[in-house]
Amino acid sequence: MESRDWIAGAPAWLWNDPYDFEGKVNTEDQPEWSKRHDSRALDARNDSLTAMLQPMLQAALADRCKLVVHRVPGETQGYALTLAKKEPNLKELKVALPDEAIPSTAIPIMGGGKVIPILSKEDPFLTFYQTSMAAFSAMLGRTVPIVDRTGLTGTYDFKLLKLNMDSEIDGTWDFAAIGLKLVPIKVPIEKIVIDHIEKPTPN
Repeated sequence: MESRDWIAGAPAWLWNDPYDFEGKVNTEDQPEWSKRHDSRALDARNDSLTAMLQPMLQAALADRCKLVVHRVPGETQGYALTLAKKEPNLKELKVALPDEAIPSTAIPIMGGGKVIPILSKEDPFLTFYQTSMAAFSAMLGRTVPIVDRTGLTGTYDFKLLKLNMDSEIDGTWDFAAIGLKLVPIKVPIEKIVIDHIEKPTPN
């Protein structure tokens, strides 16, 4: 989800000069890496894999680019997922039953719940099972942060229609059909400030 707006002090070459990077996982870390890489959790990133990958990349950048950074509080444009009215549309946003049958094609998502992804433009629905609004918000907030402010604490079964297959967030999903809406807000973030970085030399 990080973007240029989240990084300060970067020289122009950091954005403009392309590099090929090849890394290898240590032998002792390979079993855990394979386990996380094979996870079927659906997200923009596999968060479990990312948690392992990030310190590896940070160490590589510190070694090859002499990267030194610090972090400061900041804000970025995001959305709050809220109720469109006082109550959710429980005809479409159905309270999940603990013993309900879930299709085998449903994929786990980070934070709990499962979803059948969009398989074609002819059937542009995400179908969720036993999914909390917090997990739902996190999954949709792939490029722009989305914060759950629905006040709903349960888990739900529902379908979400994608209205525009070529866009990601605003105006893309039919939230109104399930009694929800997105409201633009400023979301607190941690900005990265680059104190020092050097161009890497070839191997």
